[in-house]
Amino acid sequence: MKRFITPTFQISVGLLSLTMSLIFIAVSFGLVPNGAGAALEARGRISENLAIQLANLAGRNDTVAIKETMESVISRNPEILSIAIRGADGKLLVEAGGHDVYWIEPADGKSTATHMLVPLRDADAPQGGIEIVFRPLDTKENILGVPRAIMPFIGFIGIAGFAGYYFVLKRSLRELDPGRAIPERVKEAFDTLAEGVLIMDEREYVLLVNEAFVKNIYTIPEGLLGIDASELPWLLADEGTQAPELPWRAAMRDEKPVLGVSMGIHDRFGNQRRLLVNATRILDGRGTVRGVIATFDDVTVLHQTNEQLHISIDHLHISQLKISEQNQQLQRLATSDPLTGCLNRRTFFAEAEVALQNARRQSQRLSFLMLDADHFKSINDRFGHVTGDRVLIGLVDVMKQICGEGNLVGRYGGEEFCILSGISAEQDVERLADEIRLAISGVATWLPNGERVTVSIGIASLTDVGCEIADMVKRADEALYAAKTSGRNRFVNWSRMSPQSQAPGLRPAQTTGRKESPTPSPVLAKSRVAQKSHDELTGLPSGEAAIEYIDAMIRDDIGGRCFAIARIDIGNLEYFNDRYGRNVADALLVKISQRIVSKIRRSDMLARLNANEFLLLLEPFEGMQQIEPIVERVRNELKHPFLMEEHELFCSCCIGVSVYPEHGRSYEDLRRNADNAMFQAKQSAKGEVVFFDINMMQAATARMEAEQRLRRAVRDRRFCCAFQPKVDIMERRVVGFEALVRLRDDDGEIHLPDEFIGLATELGLIDQITNCVLDIVIKSVDQLDAAFGSGTTVSINVAATLANDLEFMLPFTRAIRDSKVPDRIILELTEDSFIPKGAFQSVIVPILRDIGIRVSIDDFGTGYSSLSALADITADEIKVDRSFISGIHRRPRNQSILRAINSLGFALNMTIVAEGVETFEELAYLQAATSIRQAQGFYFSEPFYLEDMSGANNFLSERRLAEA
Repeated sequence: MKRFITPTFQISVGLLSLTMSLIFIAVSFGLVPNGAGAALEARGRISENLAIQLANLAGRNDTVAIKETMESVISRNPEILSIAIRGADGKLLVEAGGHDVYWIEPADGKSTATHMLVPLRDADAPQGGIEIVFRPLDTKENILGVPRAIMPFIGFIGIAGFAGYYFVLKRSLRELDPGRAIPERVKEAFDTLAEGVLIMDEREYVLLVNEAFVKNIYTIPEGLLGIDASELPWLLADEGTQAPELPWRAAMRDEKPVLGVSMGIHDRFGNQRRLLVNATRILDGRGTVRGVIATFDDVTVLHQTNEQLHISIDHLHISQLKISEQNQQLQRLATSDPLTGCLNRRTFFAEAEVALQNARRQSQRLSFLMLDADHFKSINDRFGHVTGDRVLIGLVDVMKQICGEGNLVGRYGGEEFCILSGISAEQDVERLADEIRLAISGVATWLPNGERVTVSIGIASLTDVGCEIADMVKRADEALYAAKTSGRNRFVNWSRMSPQSQAPGLRPAQTTGRKESPTPSPVLAKSRVAQKSHDELTGLPSGEAAIEYIDAMIRDDIGGRCFAIARIDIGNLEYFNDRYGRNVADALLVKISQRIVSKIRRSDMLARLNANEFLLLLEPFEGMQQIEPIVERVRNELKHPFLMEEHELFCSCCIGVSVYPEHGRSYEDLRRNADNAMFQAKQSAKGEVVFFDINMMQAATARMEAEQRLRRAVRDRRFCCAFQPKVDIMERRVVGFEALVRLRDDDGEIHLPDEFIGLATELGLIDQITNCVLDIVIKSVDQLDAAFGSGTTVSINVAATLANDLEFMLPFTRAIRDSKVPDRIILELTEDSFIPKGAFQSVIVPILRDIGIRVSIDDFGTGYSSLSALADITADEIKVDRSFISGIHRRPRNQSILRAINSLGFALNMTIVAEGVETFEELAYLQAATSIRQAQGFYFSEPFYLEDMSGANNFLSERRLAEA
């Protein structure tokens, strides 16, 4: 607003105000005609003329004529309300217009503006008078004491006067331009400077502004000359607030130059400019201050660079703090159990080794406690894993609280924990164990209905110089086993156990090298085949020897003998063999066997059946409650990682158990039922233990029937394909299909892949089914082209087990080559087909490239998802698993992952396909927030069969493609 109130405007307003003031003064002094006075004079003249006229009529005593005259006057003159002649005695002689109503006798007997009194005389003697009542004068005729009549005149003077003054002043001030006081050559010299310059007079009005100031710092449309420099929007550069004192003002006041003042100003675009200001006075020849010159160095870019540098430094500090926090977090994760917060197994034993060395140097004793939650599996089964986790966390809290800071508390595995204490006296260690046991059994809040948790504890102490941590663990484990088998909820000290119950040295087969033969168990020593055959790798009895021994036990049984066999399947040995090599896999097998042996009784026997299976004979057997803890301990032991040549390997196992004679009276029956139980364990989850029951017999029968049905379907080629369209969501067209295999049984019922693919893979029939799918796809290309146009692709799923099988893949690729449409075929393989790098990558992919067959990574994100391995994968397409796409618009974490996959695919020149799009919101997010072009899912179309293809085509075109 201030830029419009220029000096010219201000002076024009001042002159106009002066003119209007003179007019009002003239009005107040009566120099301007007054409308009210004129009206009053007119009423006086009317009253006099009327009095003369009525007096003549009264002289003739013509009352009628007098009344008519009065009424005529009232009717012609609206200003007159009433007229009357009053006699000398005060009585009305003649009146008109309701005179009694309007007439009010003046107080002093003189006429007023509304009540006129004209006396009548005869020979100077009063004869009464004529009374005339007028309407009140209109006071609204004056505005602020000024007659309304001259208001137009005053308005004209105001408008015309302001315009005239402004025009004259504009021309005059142009001739009196303060900038003209500065010679032109001086202006040109200042315009050559890179910094801005202002020259101001002593009142801070601008006399000169150079070109750099106008272009780079600040300007206004009407120019800066003649304006007050202090009124510009100056800011303190460091705080962004209005400058408290301007440097040129300080220079004039202090009579010395002011240098390097940091200031700011908002330019015409609203951006803040950072300035360094210098100011010095301008003196005339007599030393009088005549003005000031100020220079403005624009340091905005430098300041922004410094700010960016400070921000970068701050970010660096923040990153360092985050890295430090992450390192601390990683350290905690690497050393702590993620559930309970105590030391994990590896860290516990690493610190235990250090404590052991220190104890030896200082000739101190150590105590080792192993604690196991009683009936923990029952707790999980009855109350769920959430309650079970709460119990484990509570156990650790109690142990930490009682043991204090000086002792190590770690999780050994599952529900087993270990404590390493510096307490040396046996009675003190036992007192510690009993205190922990009583404290845990006294907690009533972990389980519903106030049920209590109990623990069993085994104690072992460092008693001799040659004793190692492994020996202490073994002894504590034996003591723990004794505590559990003698009733639970108690502690047992290994040193107080009878010599018969203590195992001398290491257990059988717990060897330190591959060539050392283990000492056979007492039971195996009785067998005629005890020394007949051992596994060369592990030193365990061979499967043949174990089976012969079990058959001999059954033959010699005369009744009343019971035992159990457990088949232990190690799930991922083949992967470790492929990934890390044969030597690592063999060494891992040795360690697995050693761990299993460390958890079984001396009377039990472990044998190696084949490459990845062990057979465990459990004898004596007095009931499930006796062998369940043993099998659970084996399972828990194998959950812990194995350190192999700097690799941390995790194994999974499934265990199936059958009992003699309840589940069979021959080894073959026991083996088959244990296999059924093990199969059930594989179906449920990795790392499960399943005991055979009669229901599994029915399941085994059903499985056998399913096998027969599947074999007949393969023989009769009773497979068909459903095709699910793949849509370009940008161009709104179908670009390809995925062929999904279906099984059509004898009754015409359709079975989905989940019902038979797993069994087909297990039975080795998946190769025949895949070849059948290829034949169907090749025959379907023409029909697909007829409905959707040529150029669409068809994807075929190839199982990971087949991808690296050259005997299958070489004929399979040749069949595609000979189909005449190899460039239309895409092979979809899961990530584990590429990892580790094997025959598929090295042999098959080059062949596919030569033929023109494309490769797609299916279900990306659910397998290994190794970025380093992905860089080595030669693929054309990545299909993002539907678990990432489902509800993507409301799942920020999945959105971040999808953006990363999108960027990764772009960087590797791979097409990204979103699987499982089922809602419009999911599609809208893909279109708006990603560059993914292709998608498939039920939103566009369910998988359709060739006979239904026309309907599917209509469905796609009408309902979805338009919306896409």
